[in-house]
Amino acid sequence: MLSIITLTTVVVALFSAPTRVVANDETITPSNEATASSSVLPTPPPPPPTPPIISNLQDFEFDINGKLSANYLVYPQDEDEECEAHSLTIGTYESFYELVALDSDGDALKIVFPNYQHGDCVAAWLDVGTDRSVVGHTMPHLHYDDSDDSVGDIDIDIDVEEEAVPQTFREWLHDDVFRKEVCFLNYYSRQNPVKVYWYQDGKDEEQLTMELAYGDKNTKCFYSYLGHAFRTYGIKDHAGEGAEYEIIDELVIQYILVKAFGETPPYQNFGKKTDDFERSIEQTLRSEWTRHTIPKRTFSPLGFAKGRLPGDVFASMGSFYYNNRMNKIREEWDGKGYFVNWWETDVYFVQVPWNLKEKIQIRLRDLVSEWAGTNVEQTVMYGLRQYESGARLLTHVDRLRTHVVSLIVNIAQGNLTEDWPVEVYDHDGRLHEVTMEPGDIVFYESAKNLHSRNRALSGANGYYVNLFTHYRPTEEGDTWYENESQHEPLLDVEGECHSDDDKGYGKVKCDDPRLGKFVSPTLFRAENGEDLIKWWRYTTPGGYVEKNKEPSDAEDEARDYQTHIDDDFPPDLEEDDDDDDEYADDGDFAGEGHDDDYYNEKNEEVKDEL
Repeated sequence: MLSIITLTTVVVALFSAPTRVVANDETITPSNEATASSSVLPTPPPPPPTPPIISNLQDFEFDINGKLSANYLVYPQDEDEECEAHSLTIGTYESFYELVALDSDGDALKIVFPNYQHGDCVAAWLDVGTDRSVVGHTMPHLHYDDSDDSVGDIDIDIDVEEEAVPQTFREWLHDDVFRKEVCFLNYYSRQNPVKVYWYQDGKDEEQLTMELAYGDKNTKCFYSYLGHAFRTYGIKDHAGEGAEYEIIDELVIQYILVKAFGETPPYQNFGKKTDDFERSIEQTLRSEWTRHTIPKRTFSPLGFAKGRLPGDVFASMGSFYYNNRMNKIREEWDGKGYFVNWWETDVYFVQVPWNLKEKIQIRLRDLVSEWAGTNVEQTVMYGLRQYESGARLLTHVDRLRTHVVSLIVNIAQGNLTEDWPVEVYDHDGRLHEVTMEPGDIVFYESAKNLHSRNRALSGANGYYVNLFTHYRPTEEGDTWYENESQHEPLLDVEGECHSDDDKGYGKVKCDDPRLGKFVSPTLFRAENGEDLIKWWRYTTPGGYVEKNKEPSDAEDEARDYQTHIDDDFPPDLEEDDDDDDEYADDGDFAGEGHDDDYYNEKNEEVKDEL
């Protein structure tokens, strides 16, 4: 995630508000009090007909996009009939999931319950929207095992008693499966809050759950339950005196949900061209080069590595995005710098609810700690950013104090006509271009190693969805960047690299295998900020055109420049063809959103050393 962004989203966790205890012994908050009475599980009806038996996970029903088309509650076919997971059904919720038995001799059982032995009392929940490639891989809290001493899904910041009573099957269903996080946002009216009511289907009675002020800063998140229904009312801005609230949305909870009412406004500067920002972009790139020289400590030979997300984590995040993909909002970029070309293309965002975020963070933190070779603590996990056709990401490094080692997770992508590689410069300035597929991850030293996606995302209706999460060492303090490196950076290599641009990414052959397979086909190398500017110009769609050119000359200039680069690239790094030298040593520019005073001081120190 870009270091200049500080998301202003303040998610109001209603489940952390003052609480009271109701008759069914469930602790609730005032915000979900209206829904509490219906969260009590009713007396189960007689068992339904024998559920279908599945041997292969591909026998589940999938939609046209290869995603699980329903929620499934599954258990082993040969499970003891006295096991509650085998015999109990919950009537109120049956219309929101399918009950399925897994053949004791089939592959499905081995994937969902790899350690199953006859006689075990187990069950699992498969989320609607899960990708076909990882169906059956579920997060630990969505597995029930009567031999497990866990106490279920624990709310953030709530301590667990040492001698907590293990969950029953009914409690697991209630707390971990049927209870869902829900977040609502108001983009319908700036002047009037929208009002959200809980209602019981088939009845006229409504109970006010919340009022929402405008914007993502006023997001409200709470717990609801599978099958709960909400009706939202609003009044449009400038509706006039006497205007009354009218229904603007109705929905039923079927999965973890983030929902914005109304549409986010377009960017105020939308429609400007890149050359309107040229000088600021060049200043930014020079500054980012200086900033990347501040850390001396390294965590890996190259500064990055590619990996793969665990199947259950990918299943969880993938289904969350798929189920909420139509609820994206424009990310707030106006006036926040130039790292994403928001003036040319929309950049969208999907918030991740707190409890889901906490579960994912813990799993990813362990992966990052192992890669970095040191214990790390989480600092920031942004939500899901959705780039669309034409998107570019300027070369940069992240925040020095908090974004030390980080992870890029590709959750989804589609309609691309070309790969959209993440560009990472290693510790010796060599450019690597790493392609990703959904479920792939890239570890990187985000405060030290310059990274970007300068090539424009191509393809009509193309999209690319990433999750960004950031960490720092737990025991190295704020001056971690001055500490001794545990892994020596790979600076001196043997031999050369050999490239054929026509073969694409990941095809470069290097005499030294330590460089890996992602060296850029261009064999580009950066030695200063001016080189970053050259790369930005080289990757400009259609070829770079100097501003202030007459319109009649622009097309020819773009074609001539691109032809020159294609014939002779990379350029001579010793040659400075930039006449705008007055900014060459402008190390004071830190970019909006940075800790300017801190970085200005460090920039001066670096320049003195150089």
